Amino acid sequence: MDETSLLMFLGLTAVTVAAGFFAGRGLARRSLGLQAQLLPGTLKVGGNVRVHVRLRPRSAVQIDAIELRVICREMTVQTDSLLQSVLHGLASSHHHSNRHRSYSTLADERTVFPQNRIFPVGQQQQFELSARLPETGSGTQIGSEHSVRWSLEVRCAIPQAPDAVITLPLQVAPRYT
Repeated sequence: MDETSLLMFLGLTAVTVAAGFFAGRGLARRSLGLQAQLLPGTLKVGGNVRVHVRLRPRSAVQIDAIELRVICREMTVQTDSLLQSVLHGLASSHHHSNRHRSYSTLADERTVFPQNRIFPVGQQQQFELSARLPETGSGTQIGSEHSVRWSLEVRCAIPQAPDAVITLPLQVAPRYT
């Protein structure tokens, strides 16, 4: 096998493994019959988010835990100084924008609800769970130069298989409104 064929083989293998991993997550969610819905109420920084989780497994499955993960991410557009733009333009032959997005995680907190049991085929299971919204000081903000976005990830931990995951966007008000 020549070098080009080996590289192509390795590249295709990597793509296949990655596609299988991400497809496995969606497949796990569908085979578990996982659904999640936010319960009514105003979401505020420092308050609680409540979610109704439903499972209806297509086959018997062991679930170690149901996890709620609250994530708050900030995006800021930064503009390079004239000197930075000139230096980057000299070092690079392609078009360069003097605007860059930077991302930071303001909060990433998990609340775990241990299950450690087997859920039978076809029997609907329902849970009302809640997690605390961390006190980051900022509610949801959507803008072109600056944004703060909140999400809730509902994850069912399945041993030796991809976890079933649903991500829900959250509209969070500042603590004092």
